[in-house]
Amino acid sequence: MEGFILNFPSAYAYVMPKSYFSGKPLEPVLTIAIRDILAVRSQLDDELVYDVTRTLIENRSQLIQMDDVYSMLETELNGKNFSFPLHQDAMNYLMRDKPSIWVRYSQKIWPFISIIAIIAGMFASIRNRLKRKQRDRIKGFYKDLLDIRKRTMGSDSNKEELIMK
Repeated sequence: MEGFILNFPSAYAYVMPKSYFSGKPLEPVLTIAIRDILAVRSQLDDELVYDVTRTLIENRSQLIQMDDVYSMLETELNGKNFSFPLHQDAMNYLMRDKPSIWVRYSQKIWPFISIIAIIAGMFASIRNRLKRKQRDRIKGFYKDLLDIRKRTMGSDSNKEELIMK
């Protein structure tokens, strides 16, 4: 029994009380128990799976009052306990209070966000350099234009002085 339990983590040792099934067995029996499983087809409506899971867990205390067997109903489930996958919407309900997707996957997402930030910074830097070069070229153009104007204006005043003399 211990070997079976080691190979199947969802199984555990269980003592079946006497008279569990209408008078049989007559004495308690040590046996292996496997958690109750609700098996569904993949075509089942997702909302229905979510609602059934929610109803079972939220009404656990009332179910236990009806039958002690519901005391084995676990509310802290994760897929690691089972050798089979849980339905996605059952997992969605069970993980509803867990950290948000950003918190859960931040370690995986953070490198991509960092790379995007670095690339955006590089593009902003390149854009600023190109704008500065363009501004410097325009500034140089106007400076040259003013120098030409000063020279031409200076030569006109020299001509006028010559004419007046």
